[in-house]
Amino acid sequence: MPQFEDETPLYGQRYVAFLDILGFKALVKEADRHRDQIATILTSLLAFREILERYGASEVRYSQFSDNVIISAPRTEAGMTYLFEACVRISTRLLKEGVLVRGGIVLGNVMHTEQVAFGPAIAEAHQADGSGTPPRILLSKGVIEDGVESRLLVDKWPDIFVQDDYDGQYMLNIVLFAATAREGVSAILDLAMGSSIASRITANCNPERNHPDAVAKWRWFRRYWNDAVDENGYLPRA
Repeated sequence: MPQFEDETPLYGQRYVAFLDILGFKALVKEADRHRDQIATILTSLLAFREILERYGASEVRYSQFSDNVIISAPRTEAGMTYLFEACVRISTRLLKEGVLVRGGIVLGNVMHTEQVAFGPAIAEAHQADGSGTPPRILLSKGVIEDGVESRLLVDKWPDIFVQDDYDGQYMLNIVLFAATAREGVSAILDLAMGSSIASRITANCNPERNHPDAVAKWRWFRRYWNDAVDENGYLPRA
């Protein structure tokens, strides 16, 4: 992986993630009738900021608008690591609220500051969020190639990406920490949070309480979750 910063401080090649909160529009519509939905909306939105503020502006930049967030990081091994970790943390945190995330991570040119965010990389990452696709975060060919070249995705963090059985595309393994959770080990997921997520998944897979399109997404995710927790038997199945 080329170890260099952007050629200019404003425009250049960076890793860019575009994430979308699934079902957000439905939550907003229901908020006036069901006031408890407001808490879910607020928690979902604040989760982005809470997690991304862990990283310095030189490492990760982000822009949030409504139910979407753009995150970018320098084209370095550290930049890729920070971006992957941030996306996993966001996805895991929102799962606890019963909210799924979908999106993509690409390598490309972008201008990303506190004031603006634009460039072909954003458009490409946004395209990964295709209507009707599973709740996953796809990885572009350029991202995979950089990760393999640097050995990050070969020697250092090989399990952070997987190939989806659904269509063979590469995606960020957002349930990696469910597969590696252990008692007494500090991790993104502990037993209490893992149990809460499993309960949320089970409830959202019920066709009597959820829209058919949403049920299909949650059932896809249930298989993905159960395959991960089966690796160690510590966290509960959904």
